[in-house]
Amino acid sequence: MWPTSGRLNTWCWGLCAVFAAIAVVCIAWEPIRLDGWYIWFQYRGRPLSLAGWVDVIKFNYLHGNPRYGENITNLLYAPGWWHVVVHALLMTLSFWVLAALALGRRPRRTDALFLTTLLAMYLVAIPRVGPMLFYRPFFGNYVVGAVPAFAFLAMCHAYLRGTIAWRSAWLVVPVLLLGALGGMGNEHTGPAFVVAGSVAVYLTWRQSRAPSVAGRPRVPLWMLAGVVGLGLGFLGLFFAPGQMERYAGAGKVGVMTTLMSRSVGASLTIIGRAPFTALWLLPWFAIAAGAVAHWRSALQSLPAKTFGLALMFTTVVGGTLLAAPLNGPRLYYATAAVLVCAAAPWVVASVSGRRRLALVVVNSIVIVGSSIGLVYTAARERPVFERRMEILLAAQPNSSTPVVVPAVPKGVRQWTMGEDFRDGNLRTAIKEYFRIGDVTVAKP
Repeated sequence: MWPTSGRLNTWCWGLCAVFAAIAVVCIAWEPIRLDGWYIWFQYRGRPLSLAGWVDVIKFNYLHGNPRYGENITNLLYAPGWWHVVVHALLMTLSFWVLAALALGRRPRRTDALFLTTLLAMYLVAIPRVGPMLFYRPFFGNYVVGAVPAFAFLAMCHAYLRGTIAWRSAWLVVPVLLLGALGGMGNEHTGPAFVVAGSVAVYLTWRQSRAPSVAGRPRVPLWMLAGVVGLGLGFLGLFFAPGQMERYAGAGKVGVMTTLMSRSVGASLTIIGRAPFTALWLLPWFAIAAGAVAHWRSALQSLPAKTFGLALMFTTVVGGTLLAAPLNGPRLYYATAAVLVCAAAPWVVASVSGRRRLALVVVNSIVIVGSSIGLVYTAARERPVFERRMEILLAAQPNSSTPVVVPAVPKGVRQWTMGEDFRDGNLRTAIKEYFRIGDVTVAKP
């Protein structure tokens, strides 16, 4: 006898609760590492204050990382335990926005299967998901940084589906600001978000011409304001003075020089890496495929077209990344999130009966397995970083004797940042702050 829908729903909510508990533990155990050291130095010399944070915002825009998410990251390193609560709330908000974007409406209590499918796909498809969620610089710059743009697109999707009918002119200014924040989230995703917003405007205009919605305003002003905000935010970020000083001055090289410096193969790899994230979703597509009676009608359905738009979004982002002086998995967060948002509702809507149970089993394996892996990795690394901090704080200032610290245990790349003291600039900063001769990592 197959489990009832009520039991499956309860099981799925239980999976969400398990991951939520593990997430709080991983947030609380996150050590000071890599870029976090520089913010830790800042707070050691100057306590948190509104005036101090405003100074940080000004400095970041003029001389550092001008993304608005970098300023959120700075707050998350403030001394004390309050950052655990804020980090967890921001993570919850991020998932809620992605769920709303995928559904075109607010998530409901009965959406447990969809939410676990979205979460399981997310844990597999997001590159370096452990650092992305639990390393504050990545979380602030890429996860929180994408929330405003995703929130605007979620509003557009809901309007297209008719689940909201907001037309008030009072929304123009708030949505303009929301779009501006979205455009300032990341310089590599800004153009793609502008394209996505423009597509939403076009679809809304085309939908308004249908006889069934005669008399409805063609495009609400807030939707146009959001697209304008995305464009203005992107321009403000792209031309920020701090961009020219980032990456040790790599921003001064110029876009054309960066484009010409790569081979054709390297350029195709950068572009193709974004849409090829969809390959990680094949287990879920395989479950849904058996329930499809007619492939032609399935490929012509609205979910299929939505997934096609998601692939277009990822390709635009991949093309934009060609202009980036440095590249890495973290830059593909938004593309993977969009693919997951497009795939999850498609899969859930396609399965029933035994295949629905198979979907629950796959989701359970991924969520429980990832939860165990993440908390195990955090538990292994936590004492190492605590011991490192003890050694550095106890080091004799102005001594030429090298300070030896323990090595970070090797782990699964998807769940850990690895050894942070390989970074020469970081070791130099630590030597200068603690006034020690050198920092070496003991052999494991």
